[in-house]
Amino acid sequence: MHDPKENQAEKAHTHDHEHSHDHGHPHEHHHDNGEAKPLDQLYALIRYMSGHNADHTRELEALAGQLKDAGNQEAYALAMEAVGYFDQGNAVLARVLEKLS
Repeated sequence: MHDPKENQAEKAHTHDHEHSHDHGHPHEHHHDNGEAKPLDQLYALIRYMSGHNADHTRELEALAGQLKDAGNQEAYALAMEAVGYFDQGNAVLARVLEKLS
């Protein structure tokens, strides 16, 4: 018998957009004696997260535009405020990357 709660769990994390949610961490790093340096790994992961966050920021911006087109100026303004916070966070991550390079 199918448990209805399983259906809810399956639907818990869904969105409609054009990129995959493959959260693998493809990245480059240098090896010394076959081991990656911890800072190289951190740099690669933060770089990945920064790019991933930027993709989501642009998606949110597009959704905000749809809110505006739908005539909901207040929701549009709030969504764009969130875009601004995302951009600020991404700018801070860029500064972290500068410190690690």
